[in-house]
Amino acid sequence: MNKRKILALTALAIADGAYAQPSFSLYGEVDASVVHISMPENSVTGMASGGRSGSNIGVRGEEDLGGGYKLSFQLESSFKADGADHEIKPGGRIKLLGSFGEFQTGKLSNMLSDMRDGFNATGGSGIIGINASNMISGTAIGSINGSSSWSSPNGIAYLSPNVGGFSGRIGYSFGEQAGNNRLGSNTLMRVGYSSGPVQLATGYALARGGTDAEGVSYRTFQLGASYKTGGFQPMLQYVTERGNSKRIDLYSAGWKFYQGSSEYRMGYTWFQDKTQNDANSQRIAFGYSYALSKRTRLFCSIAHMRNEKKASRKFAGSLSHSVVAGSNISGHEVGLNHTF
Repeated sequence: MNKRKILALTALAIADGAYAQPSFSLYGEVDASVVHISMPENSVTGMASGGRSGSNIGVRGEEDLGGGYKLSFQLESSFKADGADHEIKPGGRIKLLGSFGEFQTGKLSNMLSDMRDGFNATGGSGIIGINASNMISGTAIGSINGSSSWSSPNGIAYLSPNVGGFSGRIGYSFGEQAGNNRLGSNTLMRVGYSSGPVQLATGYALARGGTDAEGVSYRTFQLGASYKTGGFQPMLQYVTERGNSKRIDLYSAGWKFYQGSSEYRMGYTWFQDKTQNDANSQRIAFGYSYALSKRTRLFCSIAHMRNEKKASRKFAGSLSHSVVAGSNISGHEVGLNHTF
C-alpha cells in the first residue's frame, strides 16, 4: 500500500472518529437530611432525602450534526439517599436542537412543576417545599401521576427560541391506554418572558383522568413573577387546580437573598379550598444554606403549617407523617447537599 493510500485512510479514520464521538459526562446529586416534625397528636424524627433538591445520577451527551443542528441525550435515575425507599426511578430523553428551537421526547421535566419551583423562593423539596402539585388528588383515577403531575412520561415537547425575551413551550404525554387514547394523557403549555432582572411566566395543563365510562378533566393554571436586584430576589405565584367538582387555589410570596457563601430563603403560602368551608391552610417557611465548597452545601430549614378544622395538609419531603384534620404542624430539617 503506497503512502498516499495510507495517509488518505488515516485522515478518513480521524475525521470519522471526530464526527461520530459525542461529548459525554456523568453527573449527579446526593441530598440527605435529618428531619423532625411535630403535631399535636404525635411527632416523628428520621432521615429524609431531597431536603434541598432530589437525589439523582445520570449521564448526558451531545453530538454536533452539522449545519447548526445538535442532538443531545440524557439518561437519569432518581433515588432516595436515605435508603428507606429502594425504588429507583429511571428516565431518558433525547433532544434535537437548532435555530428553530428544540424538540424533546421521552420522560420529560414537567414545565409546570419547573415553574412552581422557579417562582417559589423555598423551592419544591424538603419540608419547606411549596407542595403545589396534585392539590386536588395525588391518586386521581385514570391519570398517570395525579391531578397535576410533577413529571411528563411518554412525552413529546417543543421549545421555541427566545425572541425579544419571549419563549414558549408546548408538550403532550400519551396516556397509552388501549381503547381510550385520551385517558391518562396530559397537555401542557407555557409562555415566559425574561429581560434583565424581570422574569414572568404563565402556564396551563389539562390532565385526562376518570374511567372509560366517565372521563374527568383536571385543569391547572399558573402565573409567576420574580425580580432580581443585587443579591435580593422577591417572587410571587398563583396556582389553581380544578376538576372532579373540586377547586383549590394557591397564593405564594417570598424572597431569596444571597450574600457571599450564604443563601437565605423565606416563603408564605395560602391554600384556599373553593369547594368547602373551613378547609384552608397557611404555611410559612424559612431556609438557610452555606456553601462549604463549590459543590457542597450545608442547609437547615424550619416550617409551620396552620390547618383549618377540615384541612389536613402535610409538608413536602420524604419523611412520612400523617396529619389529623385541623392539626397544626411544625418541622425543622438539617442536611447536606452535594453535586458532581
